[in-house]
Formats: sequence, structure tokens, C-alpha cells
Amino acid sequence: MAIQLITKTERIYPAPEILGARLLLRLRAMEPIQLGPFPANLFRSALGRALRMEHCVAPDRSCARCVARFTCLYARVFDPQPSPDRTHYQRVSNPPRPMALFVRGPRNAALAPGDTLEFELSLFGSAAQWAPHMVQAVSFMGRSGIGKPPGRFRIATAHSVDPFTGQAGPDLLQPGASTLAQPPAPATLDCARRAALALSGPHGVSLRFLSWFRAKRQGDYVASLDFDTLIRHLARRQAKLFHFYCAFNTPLNFAQYLEPAKSVHAQALRTQSVSMARRSKSQGRSVPMHGVAGQFRFSGPALDAYLLPLVLGQFTHAGKGCTCGLGRYELEPAPAVEE
Repeated sequence: MAIQLITKTERIYPAPEILGARLLLRLRAMEPIQLGPFPANLFRSALGRALRMEHCVAPDRSCARCVARFTCLYARVFDPQPSPDRTHYQRVSNPPRPMALFVRGPRNAALAPGDTLEFELSLFGSAAQWAPHMVQAVSFMGRSGIGKPPGRFRIATAHSVDPFTGQAGPDLLQPGASTLAQPPAPATLDCARRAALALSGPHGVSLRFLSWFRAKRQGDYVASLDFDTLIRHLARRQAKLFHFYCAFNTPLNFAQYLEPAKSVHAQALRTQSVSMARRSKSQGRSVPMHGVAGQFRFSGPALDAYLLPLVLGQFTHAGKGCTCGLGRYELEPAPAVEE
């Protein structure tokens, strides 16, 4: 049964063998830090500023018009441009960014000197090679300070984390420094397969959002979640990430693959609609954000065909705003339903 499920899943939903890498940075506050209502967005903005200051060669022009747009690390992370000679996704003018962020901790938290915070950085495909530069940028953020007023921090530890099991490796930092002594361990398809196999069971899957899910369906942001909407956003996001950063073109007939997803039953458990706004410096305005949070249970005969993209979504995140920390979730086998 186990071999049959793995073989069937690989045939239905092919994916690249090397998926990228995830780093977990433990940050220690040196001064008081006010994280505000949207901590991941705070870190995203600070990371963008750090990369821009260190790598941008033409700050007075847009990345799309810059001669260094295909080599500058800031542009490749925050404003990636599609290759002009690509053969797939020729209509995509704004590829997904090759990273996702997540900050573990409550909203509006205040850190006192000595307090620690966990900052999760996922890099997709070839972007994993930039891990030393990204850690260097986070170290620069710490010296400059974040929040209002800016509070400084330092990187205490840096670990590779298996995004499918949560298992962390040894500390990767140079002794006495805030730079990596070795690259992070890769996230692999083999680990994702094993996690998908472990999820397969008679009672379905439980999904818990650690940050809320933001996506549109028929032009409107969703206020509730069905399985069809989730898996559509996952499959299309992952296919683009595989293409642009893993040199892997998914040979998938989306319409045929996604049709059975409509039969998967979704049960909402302790869920809520979310509405808030974040300040976008690039757009110069407040951006409204709507979504759904909480825990869901998915079940049905068709579910097994979607276990692999569900598991991969623990790494890629789901929906919109993934670089702002949204769409992060965890999975576990659902318990038996009590009569």
C-alpha cells in the first residue's frame, strides 16, 4: 500500500528532487523591540532595505529597467524578472518571489533585551544558494534595528529545518560570528514523499494555519475555505516556483488534475475571517488584506491524490502574501470522528 501510494502520487503530481532550503534563525534582542501588529511584514521590509543597501547599484531606477536586474540579489529576491528566452509561462510578467518568511510569536509583542524570537526563512530552488547573503542581510538588520523606535538584535543561532518534519539540524553559524559556516541542508522531494505517506489514513488530514490564508476566488477574497480553492492555489503556485527556480516544468493537466478536488470534504474547525491593512512603501499606500485563519479537516476518497502538494505547501506556503509571512500551515493526520 505504501509503495502504491508513493508511485501513484509521483505519477499524478511530479516535482523536482531538490526543492530549496529552510533556515530558522533565533534572534536575541539587544534593545527593546516593538514588533507591531504584523511582525513578518516588519521583517520583510527591513530585509528588503538591507539587501537594497548592500546590492542595489541603481537606486534611482526600477528593477525592471536596471541593467543589473538579472544579477542583483535585491532584484532577484524582491522584484524577480522573467527570463526573455523562457519557453513556459510567457504571459507571466511577475514571477513569484523565491522566498517565504514567517515570524513565530504573537502579534503586537514587545521584546525586552535578552528575549529571543524565531525567524523562519524559506528559499526556493536555486535561491537556496543565497542563504549566506540572506543571513548577512539579517545581521545588518540587527545592527540597524527594527521597529519604532529601532531596536537592535543579533543572530544567536541558525539551523537548517526540514520543512516537512520540523526537525532542526546543528547550528550553522561561524563561532563568534553572524555568518554561516556551511550552507543549509536542502529540502528534498524524498522527505516530502515520506511525509505524505505518513499523512495517509482513514480519517483524513488536519490543517492548521499558523498565519492566515489570503487568496481570491472568482475575483473576491475568500472569507471561508473549501479544499478546491486551497489546492488550486497550491498547485499553480508550486508549478511556477518549480519553473522559475528549480528548472522544472510540471507536466500537469491542471483542469484534469484539479477536477476531483471538488469532492474532497472540508470541515472548518475553530476558524475566523481576518481583515487588516498593511503599509506598502513601494505602493505608497495602505493595502487592505482579507483572508481566513484557523483549523480545517479534509477527508474523502480523492484526498490521497493531493497529499504531496499539501505537504509541499508546508514549505512553499499558500495563497498571496507569502513573503509577508502569510499562508504558513502545518499538517497532521486527522483523528477519528467521535460519534
